[in-house]
Amino acid sequence: MLKYLFHFLTGYVIIKIEGTNVEDFLNLCTREKIYIHRLSHHGKAYASGELHPSYYHKAKLFARDMDVKISVLRRGGLPFALLKLKKRKAFIAGFLVMMFLMFWLCGRIWVIDIEETNPNRRNVIAAALEENGVKSGMPRHRLKPFEIQQSVMASHKEFSWFWIEVKGTHAVVQVRYGKKPPEVADPQDISNIISTKNGILHRFIVRSGSSSLKEGDYVTEGQLLISGVVPNELVGAMYVHAEGDAIAKTDRVLTESMPLTVSERVKTGNVTKKYSVNILGKDFNLFFKAPKYKHYDGIIKEKRLHLTRDYILPFSVKIYEYSEVKPTPKKLKEQDAERDLKNSLLNSLYDSVGKKNVVSSQFTVEKSPEKIIVTLKAECLENIAKQVPISFEEKPFTPSDISKDILLPEEKGN
Repeated sequence: MLKYLFHFLTGYVIIKIEGTNVEDFLNLCTREKIYIHRLSHHGKAYASGELHPSYYHKAKLFARDMDVKISVLRRGGLPFALLKLKKRKAFIAGFLVMMFLMFWLCGRIWVIDIEETNPNRRNVIAAALEENGVKSGMPRHRLKPFEIQQSVMASHKEFSWFWIEVKGTHAVVQVRYGKKPPEVADPQDISNIISTKNGILHRFIVRSGSSSLKEGDYVTEGQLLISGVVPNELVGAMYVHAEGDAIAKTDRVLTESMPLTVSERVKTGNVTKKYSVNILGKDFNLFFKAPKYKHYDGIIKEKRLHLTRDYILPFSVKIYEYSEVKPTPKKLKEQDAERDLKNSLLNSLYDSVGKKNVVSSQFTVEKSPEKIIVTLKAECLENIAKQVPISFEEKPFTPSDISKDILLPEEKGN
């Protein structure tokens, strides 16, 4: 392999050897260390082989002495290719321009992939990248992953991990989200705890504050559960930050309906394809009219130009495929509609309170020729406690404020 590569880089000529003393000529060349590669005999007529250009004139002198005729069939290799290109200046200029453009294109970031499926989160990440100057078409050497990571993590506390991995002209943005730490209440913030819903207290714990309620009591929405005002014999009352758990059995009612006749989109088999070209992030449509169908479904496919898997160039073709559909009325089975509605209601309930917090559930179904209505009544365990601040015109008493000046009169006498 290396021998053939050397022949290509230094050049070679394919010669034709004719005469009656071909074998004697070949033996003489071998003794004089003039090597003919890929030698092949074509009967008694002539022989051919590859010869280094520097040995050609010497071999021709030997051939004249041996009554042998040598002619050149073809010249090959890099030196002869460059001699041909020397006369084609336009081709050389185009080749140099193409190499410069490829070098320039491969030195930039053209595709930025954000590993996130949630649209809202993708928008937040995209805005953070834009704030730090990360955009399609930017030079690769200006992308500083460590500096961008520190900047984004400082401004977005919800991220537990942020990183940009650069692969050729392709940047992959990886984001991980951390769990929010529980909010720690300031003990100096004075508050009550009230009920957010009607229900029966199932588990009731008072950690700070005062309450006359107990488990099994019925409470209404807005009712005071735990008071931040604690009676005190010394100063009359103390004001604290009320803390506690109030898990109650609550009633939830969810209702959904579904028509028994729906419109189904049936494909007719007619398909129209239209194309557009994307160059450096700009779309150029190759069509001027919308599809002729009144009702259709559309799919967009994009094919990018790759040098390798990671070196993606800013050129792509978009294929817009339109399939004609015909809206057709379809009658649903009552059993299927009822099952789908029940599953939908249960999933909504589980998403809201959690499956393990559902104590009991019951469905009621109303049917009519046009639609079906399903109602879900469920008893659930929910946290109904809500902190409500207590506001005062002056700062309330706390244990640190107690001094001899505010003691009761009988205590002052002692």
